[in-house]
Amino acid sequence: MPEKQYKLWKQLHDDRLYLKTYNEFLQQFSDPAKAERLYAMMYADRYVTQPFPDFKKKFFDPETEQPTQKYQGTRMYAKADKDSLKTNIELEKKFGTKYGDKNLWTRYAYINQDESLKDMIVSNENQIDPYVLAGTLSGEGIADELFKRSQVDPYSTISDMEKTGKLFYGTQYFGLDDFQGRYEEFKKKGITSLEPEKDFVPYGEYVQEEGLTTQPADFLSARAGINATSTYLKNIQNVIEESGIRGTPEEKELLIHVGYNYGENGLRSYLKKSKTAKDIINRIKTEKPQVYKNARKRVIVSKELRESKSFELK
Repeated sequence: MPEKQYKLWKQLHDDRLYLKTYNEFLQQFSDPAKAERLYAMMYADRYVTQPFPDFKKKFFDPETEQPTQKYQGTRMYAKADKDSLKTNIELEKKFGTKYGDKNLWTRYAYINQDESLKDMIVSNENQIDPYVLAGTLSGEGIADELFKRSQVDPYSTISDMEKTGKLFYGTQYFGLDDFQGRYEEFKKKGITSLEPEKDFVPYGEYVQEEGLTTQPADFLSARAGINATSTYLKNIQNVIEESGIRGTPEEKELLIHVGYNYGENGLRSYLKKSKTAKDIINRIKTEKPQVYKNARKRVIVSKELRESKSFELK
């Protein structure tokens, strides 16, 4: 639950009367005298009409209600208070020491704090393990967008992005570069219920770095984009299971991310080389180190979210 001051900042920010970030607002008006001057200006402009004691009680008196959260692992990371800053520093050190990537903590953190996003991930239409799906999304542009928005508004959620009415770009936000082109295939396989014009619209032709031309789609909602992501993951899972390779769930999870990052045809080429996931992973690690590195990052985020019980209900 946001603090009382947040409600005032949000009101002013939405009306474009205060354009700085929420954390800057807190710093600027944390002093009671400055809060009173803010009230005086708002009262003079007839933006508020209640007496100052009522204004102060509504927006600046200490909280009496405790924050409510749906999932066990949820916590805020974008707030500028001492506890959040301490947690963020500790996470940065942890990811740096444990995984050699101190910047990876942000992808874990800003998925972990968005309960609207968690709801969409948990209810994905292909029943993909939410931790696997979250790990996939952590490596795509949607995680960057959530982080960027949280720097202005720490309580911003993916649902707030939907309210803007803007499209969720398939390539930019989800790494989906051929959903339009493969839609009929996925529909026949029964792994998507999305509908053209209702859930997604064609992007047009997209030329990849390799010179290949694909047909992406842009999505009319975040949920549609997440369900499309689950469609790809379900298809990749089926490819892995149909190959008959032997391996642990953890090894197969990494191969799922390889398939998402490298493409199903690239994954198939390696699935033909061995019947054990361990051997395939070692080959990929040696021959395609960047693919392995990208997949490994997603596995790390999935692992840390699992350990935090991020998708378990309170």
